Amino acid sequence: TNLLSLGYNVSEIASVLCISPYTVRRHLSYIYEKLGIRSQIQLVVLYFNGNGKAEKDTRYDTGKQCLLSKREAEVLVLYNQGLVSKQIGEALFISDSTAREYLRRIRKKLGVD
Repeated sequence: TNLLSLGYNVSEIASVLCISPYTVRRHLSYIYEKLGIRSQIQLVVLYFNGNGKAEKDTRYDTGKQCLLSKREAEVLVLYNQGLVSKQIGEALFISDSTAREYLRRIRKKLGVD
């Protein structure tokens, strides 16, 4: 939801996360269903009403080169589902410290503290 709150469209989100636009739309439909909403606007409003806040309006590089590796994208998806590094490690068959290192790299690449 953070990328949506910054104004990214489905294609831009797909580029940042190195996944297909179809996959982004599928994930959004799951999120909408779980939250009982029907649109991106409702999702962003819900995000802000839940004390979410948009970071500075800096665009991620959405050029042809992906910011995240495939593995980093997998880690990010699990992290965004609420898993902690130990759970991410178990899900991906990597150590807790490796999962933490992936999260550190992801934060650095995306400019998140």
